[in-house]
Amino acid sequence: MTGARLCWDGDSHGGWRDHPMAWTTTEEQPAALTSAPYGSPKAFAAELDFFTLLDDRLAWASGGAGWYGFSAHQVLVRRRDLLGDVETADGIRDAVHGSPGDVARPGDTT
Repeated sequence: MTGARLCWDGDSHGGWRDHPMAWTTTEEQPAALTSAPYGSPKAFAAELDFFTLLDDRLAWASGGAGWYGFSAHQVLVRRRDLLGDVETADGIRDAVHGSPGDVARPGDTT
């Protein structure tokens, strides 16, 4: 997302990258990463602040229940130019695909 050669190091166990999920727009543009770590956001805030300094389109937020359960919380790194001011994974879904009521379901004729 930034054009810089900083790559995900494959570590998905521990830190803010625990239990990751990637999100794209309907046009398949990379839009966000979410994860569900167990640790305190204070432990990884400096790393996420660094990423957002590399590209002013990026922002991050932490808090709320993580999708993984077991006392995990949610971390969201997003592209502000694509998603605006979303703060949760539910907000990403709505920003990318519209609200759940706007999604066509199998068998809908309208």
